[in-house]
Amino acid sequence: MVRKLRVTAFFSSRGRGRSRKGAIIVLTALCLAVMVAVLAMVVDLGYLVSARSELQRATDSAALAGAGALVDGSSVAQTRAFEFFARNPVAGSALYQDDNWQAMAEQWLAQHPDDFKMQLGHWDPTRAPGDDPTKDNRFYTEADTLPSAIWLQTQRSDVPSFFAKALGVDSFKVTAQAIARYQPRDIVLVLDFSGSMAYDSQLKRISDFGSSARAAVEASLQQCYEDLGSPTYGSTMTFAPQYVSGTKAWSYGSGRKKKSGDVTVTFRSDDVQVECTGSVSFTKIVLTYSNGWTKTYNTSGTSGTFAGTSQIDTVTVYNNKSSISLSDDYSTIKDFFHLTDASYPYPYGSWNSWIDYVKSSYYVNNAGYQKKYGCMTLINWWLEVQRPHDELPDLWKVHAQPVATVKDASGMFFDFIQQVQTDDRVAFVLYNSEAQTAKIEEHLTTDFSSVADTIQHRQAAHYDAFTNIGAGIQYAIQELNDNGRPGAFKMIVLMTDGNANRPYNESYARSFAIQQAQAAAAKHYPILTICLGQQADSSLLQTIAETTNGFRFVVPGGATITDYGPALIEVFQKIANARPLQLVK
Repeated sequence: MVRKLRVTAFFSSRGRGRSRKGAIIVLTALCLAVMVAVLAMVVDLGYLVSARSELQRATDSAALAGAGALVDGSSVAQTRAFEFFARNPVAGSALYQDDNWQAMAEQWLAQHPDDFKMQLGHWDPTRAPGDDPTKDNRFYTEADTLPSAIWLQTQRSDVPSFFAKALGVDSFKVTAQAIARYQPRDIVLVLDFSGSMAYDSQLKRISDFGSSARAAVEASLQQCYEDLGSPTYGSTMTFAPQYVSGTKAWSYGSGRKKKSGDVTVTFRSDDVQVECTGSVSFTKIVLTYSNGWTKTYNTSGTSGTFAGTSQIDTVTVYNNKSSISLSDDYSTIKDFFHLTDASYPYPYGSWNSWIDYVKSSYYVNNAGYQKKYGCMTLINWWLEVQRPHDELPDLWKVHAQPVATVKDASGMFFDFIQQVQTDDRVAFVLYNSEAQTAKIEEHLTTDFSSVADTIQHRQAAHYDAFTNIGAGIQYAIQELNDNGRPGAFKMIVLMTDGNANRPYNESYARSFAIQQAQAAAAKHYPILTICLGQQADSSLLQTIAETTNGFRFVVPGGATITDYGPALIEVFQKIANARPLQLVK
């Protein structure tokens, strides 16, 4: 009885074991099928997500590339955007990889109108949300006039599937959207209006470069004269300088032996010409120099040229015991040009000061115009000596070089900025002032015409002749700190044609400029420096640019009298077009 029970139990147990083993196999098969299906779905989904990310990157780069080309026009922007979209691979393949992609682009765009959509417009984060929630472009508005942003929507319908093909799905479609714009800038122009900014229109350039510079310098002085309206001073003074002659009536003797006539003395740089008319003649000529010394010529005649060894102030003409003297003094010179009753035209200076300058200036003498008086030497004196606006308020009108070129290039800079509407603002700092520091002439503004007008109304040595580069940077930092916008890209454009020489001396001035560059770097304000001409401190400007992660531009000018125009305009255009791009969506 017991044995039977054991056998029964034994068989019952084996029966139950076979039943469980079959169930597990079925369950395992079902689980494996589900797992394979899930794995297939995960692989396809992962690949789809990867393709979506690649498309987004391609779309982002295309939007940025297109926005960066807006300055060249909408068609160029669209071409550039499509190039980046077409060349960036998505799901392992790019639309076009060869160099003739452009020839096929038009056909592709016509066949796939929904795969690449682009709009031009503006992005303004300060305005209220828009009316098109389907695009979620809350701050974007479409515009064709001077667009500053690009909205781009793309899709690829050829992302291959793997396991989904078993379900009849051969490929997936992925889409992406991006908006890129120019980031608005707050730009501070720090410009050099020191005394050297009029050197190229001065006779000193003939000393610097030799006779090859003469024609250009004299033409520039002529232009300055015409800029002032070709004024007339006295009644006989012309633009071309001329020597002064003094004439006196002379008579000696009596009765039948009485002689009478005129004596004319022309005072030149290092000699005099004496001419007697009527019946008078000379038997001796005595030259008196400015230091009181004299030189005697014992000669007779009615005319002659007599050289001196120093500046001749007075000529005494003798005939036996009779004599007559003519002096190269203020009265003689002003009478010659009829300036005695002519008022000096400006609030500071005088005819006498100009006369002294023409007699004593090294540059005038070296150019061959010592003791030559005319509007050429008058204007040269104004440019070299009478420079501040409170002494000569009309000097801003003249096309003195290179300051006139800087003004013109600055004006074109504002034109370049406005080629696209990027909400840029510009300030103007002039780094010389009455206190030999700097001055904020225009605060950050979008009124570019006002800034350009202020620049036009400044002249070389407007307030002071010295160059305080450090103060210019310091005031630019102050302006960006006080008035710069939080979302704007802040930058400084620094231009000079010379060396820092204030405060104190050149050594300290250099150190001060570098110190201020370090302060700008701490604020992340890049400084773009423009090194104008061969006399500018190129190494200092390079240090300033590198310290602030900026860039140095070198405008060397010509081989003789400098011609900065085309190169300087090109630099300002590069700066205007170097707009930072921003992916806003």
